[in-house]
Amino acid sequence: MKKNALFLVAIAACSLAFTACSKVEAPYVKPDQPTNPTNPTNPTTPQDGTLLSESFSTSLGAFTTVTTAGAGEWKIDFKTAKASGYDNATKKTTAGTYYLVSPEIDLTKVKEAHIAFEYVFRYNKGDENQQLLITDKYDAQKAAEGWTLLNQQWTEGRDWKTFTKADLDIPAAWMGKKVRIAFRYNTNAESGSTWEIKNLTVATGKATQAPKPDTPKPDNPANPGTAKALQNGNFETWVDGKPEHWSPTSGSGNATLKQSTTAQEGKYSVEVSGEDKFNKRLGSADLTLEAGTYTFSAYVRGTAAGSSCRLGYVPVKDGKADSKSYIYEKGYHDNLSTSEWTLVSYTFDLKATTTLSLVVMIPKGKSAFLLDNATLMKK
Repeated sequence: MKKNALFLVAIAACSLAFTACSKVEAPYVKPDQPTNPTNPTNPTTPQDGTLLSESFSTSLGAFTTVTTAGAGEWKIDFKTAKASGYDNATKKTTAGTYYLVSPEIDLTKVKEAHIAFEYVFRYNKGDENQQLLITDKYDAQKAAEGWTLLNQQWTEGRDWKTFTKADLDIPAAWMGKKVRIAFRYNTNAESGSTWEIKNLTVATGKATQAPKPDTPKPDNPANPGTAKALQNGNFETWVDGKPEHWSPTSGSGNATLKQSTTAQEGKYSVEVSGEDKFNKRLGSADLTLEAGTYTFSAYVRGTAAGSSCRLGYVPVKDGKADSKSYIYEKGYHDNLSTSEWTLVSYTFDLKATTTLSLVVMIPKGKSAFLLDNATLMKK
């Protein structure tokens, strides 16, 4: 009798154990461990809305670091993903361009999404050296190509302990696609910035920061950030051998332009050639812009060693470019790569409504360069 009673107790215990086990819906996953969908061919959005999460406390996780020029890479330091060309041990800076590239993010069933992270950014040497990018056409063999700029203006810190929070909406043009984001860092051999990033998430919904002005609708779906005022930035439309909207009557553009089938995206780009004695320029059609902060960006590529360019603009008065008022970024983009496209940018402020022409200078005596996918964004 005693044995029978013990047998019944054992059966009851096993039954409770199996009941408890049946309530465990999924194995535990560490917060900073990438989660792979159980059915990759038919992914579903997580219930909490998180599409991607990386703390960068101990590793780059699902992100990869890709160096496209020079030397250096993103690495883990002080529990952050860090990019810096400066070596504290040798007191030297090494030139390099490197990308911190995310895994594929599935937005096919998402209507709104945003990117949030914390960062420390110091010793700024130019906004174009620290960029947040996005693409739906990533090619690991051409890691520097196909990106669209999301943001390149960051708050510069005063110490290494105070992190700034960023929260940025992903433009609606990217919804319904599978995308990747990347943090692009660049430095020359003289001096460069340091950028540290941690606690990154990509999630559904809107950014939690104060709302920003609406992003202008794209002139070309291939360039979701293109301000409507700038037309034919992809140089796909040519009339009588000239790129439409890039042959200004104001006189801002005087370089020799030629259609090229080597394109950053699409079928064509523009080849810009100069001469030995004078600087020449590619100029846009006249644009009337209201007061504000603008970023002019484009992809460029050298045709031979030593190619160089410089971005800027010139006010247009009474239909003529003011020859004494060309305004350019501080430095030149020298020694452009001839094997890959480089994203260059220039941010400027307008105090009042201004009619102007965007220009890209080719310095005298320099080899021709290719330019494609020009964009103009208002902050």
